[in-house]
Amino acid sequence: MSKQNTVKISHIHIIAFDLPYPPDYGGATDIYHKIRSLYDLGVKITLHVFLYKGKMPAPALEALTEKTHYYYRRRFVNPFWGSKPYVVTTRNSENLMRKLLLDDYPILFEGLHTTAYLGRPELKDRIMVVRAHNVEHNYYRALGFAERHRSNKNSSSWKPIDFKTTSLYCSKHTPSLPYRPWKQPTSKKPTATPTISLHFTQTPK
Repeated sequence: MSKQNTVKISHIHIIAFDLPYPPDYGGATDIYHKIRSLYDLGVKITLHVFLYKGKMPAPALEALTEKTHYYYRRRFVNPFWGSKPYVVTTRNSENLMRKLLLDDYPILFEGLHTTAYLGRPELKDRIMVVRAHNVEHNYYRALGFAERHRSNKNSSSWKPIDFKTTSLYCSKHTPSLPYRPWKQPTSKKPTATPTISLHFTQTPK
């Protein structure tokens, strides 16, 4: 068996790339039911949500969390500027960073989109987990192909270029994330590769 570091968690920060309520598509459904399950276990949650497309705060979410903070996504950002993908650079807020530094609870980054502050030195001693929802560069490349096909049939569109650029930036950004890749064992001998097991402590309400 692999060597395992067990971390018991009773309070966690969750950074959501979109409002997960109502849970009306895959990403929102995943995040919402994760919050619901942790709430049922008695785990305290500080939720951080990026709002856009006219979405408004959701009291139904706030009822499941210790605190819910909302931030407006910065849509007017040059997608060709900087080293990070547009979907990442538009989801950052110094206010969010300040709130993360108020305590030392673990941080769950929901999706590559929320990782703008993952490499900040102020967070180097924190337990941080990235929950990847897609292989994002493949996802945006596929959107670009689909949009290019649609554009050829209709009028010209900037979207194929936008998706292709996002795919390129995501492919460069993903390897920069600190992670431990899983490797297929080459033998049947027990490995000593350390892994982290997160155990959420159930507490009475």
